[in-house]
Amino acid sequence: MFLVSKAANRVQKLYYFYYFNTPLPILSYGEAFFFILFNLCLLLIGLYYFVYILPCLIVHAMERVYFYLTGNVVSLNLFVTSILQQCQRQVGSALNLTEIRDQFHTSMITPHVPFGLYRI
Repeated sequence: MFLVSKAANRVQKLYYFYYFNTPLPILSYGEAFFFILFNLCLLLIGLYYFVYILPCLIVHAMERVYFYLTGNVVSLNLFVTSILQQCQRQVGSALNLTEIRDQFHTSMITPHVPFGLYRI
């Protein structure tokens, strides 16, 4: 019961923080509706960026850094897919990390240069 009241108290404090640090107290109902709608749209766009776009950008940046450091091309998307396939194939048994590492090194690293990038 103590944790529920503590959580409710924090939610109430967060609401009051939002309410009194925005222009909501002086807005009419119509203006407040559009203000809240605008804030909700910004929040949803930010969540979309944070959940979907940002991880893709990080993965591509890691692939490029690996390419610049080693000269080899690696696709982390294919690596994650191969791990998931291994996990599905070995349901109920221990995951053999040596097999996954060997499969990664033989099938994911290719000697060709993508996107017109060449080492100088």
